Amino acid sequence: MNNRLIYLPMLVIAFVFVSCSGEPPALTPEERYAVDTIYGSRFNELKAETDSLCQVMRDTMYVRLVDSLTNEYMKELEYLLKDKITEE
Repeated sequence: MNNRLIYLPMLVIAFVFVSCSGEPPALTPEERYAVDTIYGSRFNELKAETDSLCQVMRDTMYVRLVDSLTNEYMKELEYLLKDKITEE
């Protein structure tokens, strides 16, 4: 068991050193042109897809928030009505 606890931090440290090995190599002009071409050809498609995903998430969150607020207001009303009924 203790050996596993020692290996885990060592493994994490090794990954940090390997992943943070300096600046990434610069792209060649041909690679930059290829990236720009792919980005330009897919931009509108990706924008439409992300916009639709944002709309779906916005609608879902709106429904959840409204339901949550409705539940809170109902609890508050029940509490107030319960106090009012017990007073009578």
